[in-house]
Amino acid sequence: MASIRKRNGKWQVQVRRAGQPTLAKTFGFKSDADQWARQKEREADQGHLTNDRRCLRSHTLGELVVRYRDTVSVDKKGKDIEAIVLTAFLRHPICSRRLSELRTEHFAAYRDERLQEIKPASLKRQLDPIRNMFEIARDEWGIPIRENPLAKLRLPPLNNRRERRLRENAGAIIHH
Repeated sequence: MASIRKRNGKWQVQVRRAGQPTLAKTFGFKSDADQWARQKEREADQGHLTNDRRCLRSHTLGELVVRYRDTVSVDKKGKDIEAIVLTAFLRHPICSRRLSELRTEHFAAYRDERLQEIKPASLKRQLDPIRNMFEIARDEWGIPIRENPLAKLRLPPLNNRRERRLRENAGAIIHH
């Protein structure tokens, strides 16, 4: 239940639910306070009310990848390949970053670095499990990640055509 009270010319809101953290915020206008309270109560009804983002500071991307690899990925059809991809990803320095520090720009730098070595389609295949991992962490594991950092990451067009050079006599063979 949300409680709204006026104090020192400002409107203070508290949202309390059993088994969930208490949220509090102060507003200049009562209409803003009402709107925020309704939004937080809706989130509480859906089970998404959380204010405890401390776990984002205490866990790294690598820990999340290991949990995903060991719990979710093992049930997939392509688990062997995905395990190799995730284990290789764990060696990259981005995995030592705290979840609270992760931004899309970190993955953009990773993307640019990887595109020097692999083709866009390979990069997409490598990033798909990471993208899914963030969705599962937020939706199923209750980790308070507001937005998937890979959601807005732009990938180059998938162009996997091969570049081939004809040998000297190959052109003559084709024309005959």
